[in-house]
Amino acid sequence: MASVTYDEAPRPRVLLSDFSDLTLIEGLVPTSADLTEAGMRGVYRAEDWDAVVAVGRPKACERTHRVVQFGGSPLRHTASHPGYQVWLVDSVGTTTILTDQCPEEFREELKNSVIPHVRAMPLPRKAIDPPAIDLAVEYFIPLVTDADGNAFAAIYKPVGTAEEVIYLPDGVVPSRAWISLAFERWAKVDPDTFPVGAEWTHQSEWMTGAERAAVANVEAAERELAESTEKLERELVDARRALDDCRADANANERLLLMASGPQLVDAVASTLRQFGFEVEDRDATSTGQKLEDLRVTDGEWVAIAEVKGYTKGGTTKDLLSLGRFSRAYQTETGKSPDAQWYIVNQFRERDPSGRMQLLRGQDDDVEAFAEDDGVAVDTRSLFRLHKAHAEGLIEAGAARNALRAARGRFEYP
Repeated sequence: MASVTYDEAPRPRVLLSDFSDLTLIEGLVPTSADLTEAGMRGVYRAEDWDAVVAVGRPKACERTHRVVQFGGSPLRHTASHPGYQVWLVDSVGTTTILTDQCPEEFREELKNSVIPHVRAMPLPRKAIDPPAIDLAVEYFIPLVTDADGNAFAAIYKPVGTAEEVIYLPDGVVPSRAWISLAFERWAKVDPDTFPVGAEWTHQSEWMTGAERAAVANVEAAERELAESTEKLERELVDARRALDDCRADANANERLLLMASGPQLVDAVASTLRQFGFEVEDRDATSTGQKLEDLRVTDGEWVAIAEVKGYTKGGTTKDLLSLGRFSRAYQTETGKSPDAQWYIVNQFRERDPSGRMQLLRGQDDDVEAFAEDDGVAVDTRSLFRLHKAHAEGLIEAGAARNALRAARGRFEYP
């Protein structure tokens, strides 16, 4: 006579660990039990259960179980040797990557629930250091990583501990979507344990007309969302490319006022002054013999001589003496003094401009004496701001010229 089995529970049979929202598994999990209070050993027979859904590290797990884990310490080999472990490490970069190893059916939900969460996490963020294959894990599929390959979300099989773990980062809210995705994945290799029809109320045959109409609306909205997302992603790529081009252009032009030294800085200053309507002569390119001022700047009959310097440290009053010599040479050449002497300096050029000190800070007496000789100390940060205001239409070229012509002592803009 054949044996008869009684009280065999329908599958999938799922143990819950610190998982309290049972509405998320209604119609999806026909058989469930709570591990949190009872624990596994001595209460539940491991072989009677197929999967574990856990918030944090499961209270118990056997090597035959498949696991969906929302945060906590990753499941790992019971051995204490470091090579057998699956560790969380600190991730300090801001880059977040949806990997090409990610199963296609997981990608949309990762975009919806995991990637926004990971991007919002404060640094350092916790992620799984890729474990040793064949020691700690039989396989490891990173889903969402940082730039160093540390995984915020992953699928892996810990040696001797579980059949498979789908690990999602701390703070990702448990959802029906993730549990369904896990069951669908496992149904491909074990359809008897995870029958595709487990959620039979979602099958068209057993839906009402209102449900089918609602499903059609959802599918239409999902298609529209996918199309809109694809369009926006293309637009974002184009916008980022345009931004990169703008930044490269600024670095090669206007921002040289804040970055360059030597002839490159002289050219950048000359170009900026010309955009204000000044006529600018590069004296190194046109003069012969003795070293003279870098630039001669004219506006009609009005003339300024300019010395341009770029330093990793601060500007120096020694340069003012050079300008005095250039002024005397101009007087010998023309029979009159220049209308202004400009000391234009990109100082502390390797630092963030926001944190640079005032030009000739603590040298107020020298600056006042320089002003009495029609001298102006011009920090290239102010020249950059003036150029930016002119380019954005906030100040006309004539007003920009007048501001520079009228300045004495330190020129500051705004």
